[in-house]
Formats: sequence, C-alpha cells, structure tokens
Amino acid sequence: MRIVKSLIVKSMSSIKLKGLARSFYILLLIILQLEALINAFKSKVRILKRVIRRKKADHIIIQS
Repeated sequence: MRIVKSLIVKSMSSIKLKGLARSFYILLLIILQLEALINAFKSKVRILKRVIRRKKADHIIIQS
C-alpha cells in the first residue's frame, strides 16, 4: 500500500500532471487510502468478534 502510494506520488511529481489527470491521481490516492482504512477496520471488527465469543464461552463455563 505504502509502496503504491509512493510510486504514484513520485510519478506525479516527475510527470507534472495537469488538470484532469492530476485530479484523477489524487482520487486514486484517496481510494487507496480508504481501502486501507476499510481493511484495518475489518480486521479490528474480526478481532473484537473473536474476543466477544471467547468472553461468552468463558461466561457459560463459569455459570455451569
């Protein structure tokens, strides 16, 4: 992810993009950042679900 971003930034500065192409590159960067955020959020949710399941299982074992 970071490698792709740095490549885009490098190519953007070397090509000297103008107008529509520049805004397209910026949009692409934003999309990549959002994708990374979504993936991080998904993994956090997965971990939380696992923790909640374990806590429920521990609670059931303690009650019985």
